[in-house]
Amino acid sequence: MIRILQSVSNMDRGGIETMLMNYYRHLDRDQFQFDFLVNKEKPGFFDDEVRSLGGRIFMGPGLSPLKYPEYLRYMKTLLEREKEIKVLHAHNEAMEFYALNGAKKAGFPVRIAHAHNTHLPHGLKLPVKLVCKAMIPGAATDYFACGREAGIYYLKREDWHEGLAYLIQKGVSKSEEAEQLITLASKAEHTEAVSFLMEAKKKRFGRVKKTFEF
Repeated sequence: MIRILQSVSNMDRGGIETMLMNYYRHLDRDQFQFDFLVNKEKPGFFDDEVRSLGGRIFMGPGLSPLKYPEYLRYMKTLLEREKEIKVLHAHNEAMEFYALNGAKKAGFPVRIAHAHNTHLPHGLKLPVKLVCKAMIPGAATDYFACGREAGIYYLKREDWHEGLAYLIQKGVSKSEEAEQLITLASKAEHTEAVSFLMEAKKKRFGRVKKTFEF
């Protein structure tokens, strides 16, 4: 089984979390599982459903700048302990750098940065967020974005134009989204499991238009 670690704020009914749950409900969970790295102590609306589907919720140290060294240690310990986790998929806007860089320092091979926005909110943490955003491309191995503008804002413009990022639309009703589920695990080198998922998604969503190199 391939477990995919989703880094979020917490599992409340936000847009990102709702999107992830839509994907999660349609996964073949005998082959793939989602776990969630949350960064707020507040319980989330989806917590019980996540556990009922076989997912686990890990509580991170939090995204305060003072917690950054602790976060690096936490990621190393978590990823060394949970060997079934093969993919990190981070959704924390600029602060996803914490999880991505912690995974990088731990030698974790598949680190996905996901751009969901085209701006950062102004506030006292803005300087820290700008620094973190600038360092995301160096910490990630793969780049997802909800739109072209979001991808360019968070990732290097030349990387986007060279096709090094994937466009991920919200929802699970199209064959393209079925294909994107496969992409989450495409570098985990579990060809048989990924092929099994591809066939399942063809049945559920229709023909998958292209395949990926594993």
